[in-house]
Amino acid sequence: MANELYTTALGAVREATLEPQGVREDATLVASILLANIERYSECLARSRTEWMIHVQGVSFLAENRGVHQTRTKLGKAIFRKAREVIIENAFCNAVEAPSFVVLYSQAIRYDAHDGMDDQLAILEIRAASLFARYCSGDLDQKLGSDAETYQEDLISWELDLDRVEKQSEQGDGGRRERWQRIRCQTCMIICLRVQAATYDSRWHRETLYTNQARKQSEVAGRERLTAEILRNSGAEIRMLNAARQEVYRSPSSLTLTRHLYVIGVCLIDESRQARLAGRMCAAYFHEQMVSVMALLRHLGQANGDLYSLHILQALQLRQRRISSGIH
Repeated sequence: MANELYTTALGAVREATLEPQGVREDATLVASILLANIERYSECLARSRTEWMIHVQGVSFLAENRGVHQTRTKLGKAIFRKAREVIIENAFCNAVEAPSFVVLYSQAIRYDAHDGMDDQLAILEIRAASLFARYCSGDLDQKLGSDAETYQEDLISWELDLDRVEKQSEQGDGGRRERWQRIRCQTCMIICLRVQAATYDSRWHRETLYTNQARKQSEVAGRERLTAEILRNSGAEIRMLNAARQEVYRSPSSLTLTRHLYVIGVCLIDESRQARLAGRMCAAYFHEQMVSVMALLRHLGQANGDLYSLHILQALQLRQRRISSGIH
């Protein structure tokens, strides 16, 4: 029955995209978003990654061709934000850059007290995904380091704005939304600091001199602290899900949990390798954090039924083996 519904929905979306009016229909984009999420949690992990990326391309095509005017209505904004989540998720988990229209359309949304900070954070996440994609490609030039420094200033500015908003706001859901905004921000900061460190290390080999060792040590400590905090909050979120016996796909925060664990996992693998090659004592600490990342992903996958977490766990294990054997 489920396969029949999936096939029917897929056929309807394909047929709708053949006509300009079908492309603009809300139902077409909503169906594409649902199809992408279905593939993300498919039991066939090898097949689902390819199918998921195909559906993400479809979501991106539809969201872009609906035009910026979709962000001017309440329903249009809501659907666009869901499409944006899918696109950002794909950008991080597959280390690719998100299309530029996502930023342009997000900037076009009129600021409001409830979702304004979230829209701004989404733009920052897209920029972080771009840094992450360039970092994963190994293109560690000076411009990347400079872009990361500029980005860090914008990220800190957003966090200061969030502090002011939280003090002024009397509404909320007990702070849970704000807590996950913090985690999203922390993940972006880990990417930013790791990119800067990687570009510094790259220049070290060319210039044979590192002029700001104190700054480097401070950034390493900062990444350790942020990673530990994300792992602690992730563990608390999983314990809460288990206590409520709530299936993982029913928790909005847990849907993004895999992405954060993947990003910090990639950074930890590379960080641990560099520390080990340099003979630094912190290599063991990075390894311990990596073990925690994999344990959380395994728990999400096995205990909570998040099949995509198992796929991400496999991807990290493969990356770790390649790094260990000298394959980049």
